[in-house]
Order: sequence, then structure tokens, then C-alpha cells
Amino acid sequence: MTLSRKIKVSKNDSEVRYANWVKMIIDLISPKNLVFIGGRGTAKSTDIIAERSIKICYDMPRAPFAFVADTYINLMTNIIPAILLGWERKKWFEYKSDSHGHYVV
Repeated sequence: MTLSRKIKVSKNDSEVRYANWVKMIIDLISPKNLVFIGGRGTAKSTDIIAERSIKICYDMPRAPFAFVADTYINLMTNIIPAILLGWERKKWFEYKSDSHGHYVV
């Protein structure tokens, strides 16, 4: 005899999140130091780095940190725009003089 229960969940009670299995494992383990080499399409900048940097900001408020890449051009054309996109997906917005924000570029 199988007992099955249905749980009523509305969209107001939960939030939708998308992640691949690599991202879920990184979130579950949550290592202090992460060395990860992933191929194209693993959401390294838009998801993994963006969410880990948000966690750092909550763990160490007002602490400065920097992103480092192999070249300045690569950083400004590929990595930083992807991280900013990831922050916008997580409801983080740039500070502007007329409104509140979470970060300054």
C-alpha cells in the first residue's frame, strides 16, 4: 500500500531557481577555497562566481575585493559583464546617486 501526499505550493510561497548539477554540488559543499575548471556553458561567471561573491559580501560587509583575470580586455569584455548579469538575476543592482544599490563598478 502506497501513501502519497500532495503538497499545495503557490508561486508566492516559493521562488524559481535554475542550476546545473555542478552548481548544486558547489552550493552544497560551499568550500572556503574553490578551484574549478569548467567548460563553456557551465555558468561559471553568471551563476557560480556571482552567487559566491554575494555570499562574501554578506559574510564580510564593506570589505573590498577584486576580480582578477589573465588580461584586462578579457576581464572587461567577458567576465565583468557576465558577473553583473548574474547579480541582476539575484536582484542586486548598481548604486546610483538617486537610488540605493548593492555595488559600485
